[in-house]
Amino acid sequence: MIFAKGVQAESIWGNKLLVIGFFQKVAGITVFSLLLIQTIWIILGKKLNRLFFTQGLVIYFLILVHIFLLVFYNFKARGVLDVFYPFTDLCLLCQGRYELLMTLGRLAFWLITAQLFITSLRKYPFLNYLAFFFVALHGIFLGGSQRPSFLVLYYWVSTFLVLGLMVVKLVKRLRPSKR
Repeated sequence: MIFAKGVQAESIWGNKLLVIGFFQKVAGITVFSLLLIQTIWIILGKKLNRLFFTQGLVIYFLILVHIFLLVFYNFKARGVLDVFYPFTDLCLLCQGRYELLMTLGRLAFWLITAQLFITSLRKYPFLNYLAFFFVALHGIFLGGSQRPSFLVLYYWVSTFLVLGLMVVKLVKRLRPSKR
């Protein structure tokens, strides 16, 4: 089996860093996919029920797995154990692209955390849209060179699908009602 850029499966399983990175990416892609379903669900105006909340908990758990795999990866690669880095190192004027994209991931994490645990914020679906786009940009541009092109295409198509649905919904709301 061949992964991105011609990397053979046999060489991945023998390298601990590649294995950690692989599972981190799987967790991230799964989070994106579940968040995509939830965002479309909200845009279409479907009733939010227990399944929706349970899916939110699964998303949150997978986000934590994704984050802690990053911490573990950094520990294995550099010998640095900084458990606060993924949560707190926000930047407004970032020094590089990597830190900007990490900040988008952090902002998405905090938006999802707030929506999940602060009940009054669940009334504001735009927070979910914002988190979705932050996750999309984080996923598309961070590590994209190590991912098969069909996943990059999946991210882009999904992002434009959500954007298109949002535009349609907005146009319908702004259109004067016929009486």
